[in-house]
Amino acid sequence: MADINAVEKKGWNKEQKFSFRSIDDIVNELHSIFVAHKIFVIPEVVKEERSERITKTGAVLFSSRLTVKYTLVAEDGSTVSSVVMGEAMDAGDKATTKALSIAYKYMLLEVFCIPTEDQKDPDSESYDDIAPEQQAEAEIERKKKEDAERLRLAEIELKQKKFINEMKALKDSKLPDGSPVFSTAESWAPFSSMAKTHTMEETISATKAEVQRITDEFDKDIPF
Repeated sequence: MADINAVEKKGWNKEQKFSFRSIDDIVNELHSIFVAHKIFVIPEVVKEERSERITKTGAVLFSSRLTVKYTLVAEDGSTVSSVVMGEAMDAGDKATTKALSIAYKYMLLEVFCIPTEDQKDPDSESYDDIAPEQQAEAEIERKKKEDAERLRLAEIELKQKKFINEMKALKDSKLPDGSPVFSTAESWAPFSSMAKTHTMEETISATKAEVQRITDEFDKDIPF
């Protein structure tokens, strides 16, 4: 421990407004010392608890609470073990990774007696968690949003199917003598690709207009 220098608090939590020592700062300080004294660390997750929490905005946070056993092994085979807990939340898939980092950080701080002014949450992120009694209301609101989104997607899918069926019917349009309106692939190509640059409504309208134009031209050519 005589080789360990003080680790400055370079991190800043904007939400809770406090400084903290990041895991990177601590590992960077200890890495060369571990190498010099030929020490390595073996982590073992003893227990994991996962849960979901809802914020006031209806967002879902994933919480991970880990109990981790760290074993420090020296060159001569002697070991020292420390069991610590780490807890973290994340809106994605990083909750467990964060919890591991926090557990490792506090193991190093405590085992090597690195001075610190406080023991606040070291994460640079804070979340607006709500009380348990508000969870049900927030969950209902979240489900409403999910249902609305599913309905929106279903309506889009139905609209797309209708568009495809209408375009297929237009492509198969026949002239009065039974011949196809679009007699070649080249004559149909501009309309089949139109949806890439136009709305479905515009594409249907333009295709119908072309079918009508070709039909009218055909009717003019019929002798009476």
